[in-house]
Amino acid sequence: MKMMIVDRAIAVVPLQVNERTVESSLVVRESGLLTSLIRVFTDLWHSAVSFGSGSAPADGAPTSAERRVLALLASGATDEGIGRLMGFSPRTAHRRVRDLAAKLGVETRFQAGVQAVRQGWL
Repeated sequence: MKMMIVDRAIAVVPLQVNERTVESSLVVRESGLLTSLIRVFTDLWHSAVSFGSGSAPADGAPTSAERRVLALLASGATDEGIGRLMGFSPRTAHRRVRDLAAKLGVETRFQAGVQAVRQGWL
């Protein structure tokens, strides 16, 4: 979920997001909805895991390129976005994500992020 909260007085929630632009947004002023959005943000903030809070990397630690892929995964980037930002095709990005998941011993992108934090890779 993406949103922007300003001074606990206003929230902007994108409604329709393309790859690089927001086509429309909902502006929420003081209301029960704003209070709920602030609560959701606060709860998510407090339950978040800091990057680098895991244990030190063991043998087989990721390369700098693998760390960048992991960071992009953690930010919610798609294979297409990862490929574009790193200069290779979406198919190559998919393969690198799959290889990282195998290296971490997991099956999903989400599990890869969790395991990467646990191992101190992020």
